[in-house]
Amino acid sequence: MGRAADGHLSLHCGPSRRRKLKAWVLLRLRYGFQPAVGDESRLLVWGAIRLRVLEGPELTLVSDSAVGDVLLRGLCGEL
Repeated sequence: MGRAADGHLSLHCGPSRRRKLKAWVLLRLRYGFQPAVGDESRLLVWGAIRLRVLEGPELTLVSDSAVGDVLLRGLCGEL
């Protein structure tokens, strides 16, 4: 867990393929997040909650709201 430039939380899922896959499965199947439509294909959306996805050697999820911060804390506990 860390803080993004805007002060909201970011969750680094690490280079582990297993941990990245578990994060995707939890977000998509348990929480119902869907990819945003259009130019923002690097966003996952669930209602008003938006998570920015940064991929590289590590998967990083960045929230843009206080509710997203709470969700990332819960996800961190499950990973």
